[in-house]
Amino acid sequence: MNFNLTEEQIAFGDAVRKFSEKELSPGALERAHSPKYPWEIAEKISAQGLLGIAFSEKDGGSGGTLMDAVIAIQEVALHCPKSADIVQAGNFGAIRTFVEYASEAQKEKYLPDLLAGKKILGLGILWCWSCCFSKWVRHICYNTNRRALYSFNVSQRKTRRLGCVSR
Repeated sequence: MNFNLTEEQIAFGDAVRKFSEKELSPGALERAHSPKYPWEIAEKISAQGLLGIAFSEKDGGSGGTLMDAVIAIQEVALHCPKSADIVQAGNFGAIRTFVEYASEAQKEKYLPDLLAGKKILGLGILWCWSCCFSKWVRHICYNTNRRALYSFNVSQRKTRRLGCVSR
């Protein structure tokens, strides 16, 4: 089995490294110590195509592979770890679950802003004790306009407002 990167993967990594050196290295230490989410950096990362790398083009992604996403995270992390968190969150975890299980209407409504770095998504999986330990109830919390928090129940495909959060 060959574990070497392909020429395309090496070229992709080089491009991400150059972007990271130029755009993400300046201010990396300040961002690392700041409790605030760096929205402007998320939008730069999105403009570079580093969010939704392994999602299909139909869903607004790049149609790449999981390995491409890992390469991007690695190269960004070398220059700005907090920015690497953004790349990770834009390719794995909650957003990946959302792309897998959301309806087409929900994807059309939420994915453009998520993949543009304008909004963020969180995922919580809750055990439903009243279901005789047989069912998982999944909730996805969506930060819309960076103020209101919503819960999306995947199994029932319903959305409800949870409350407000401050930016």
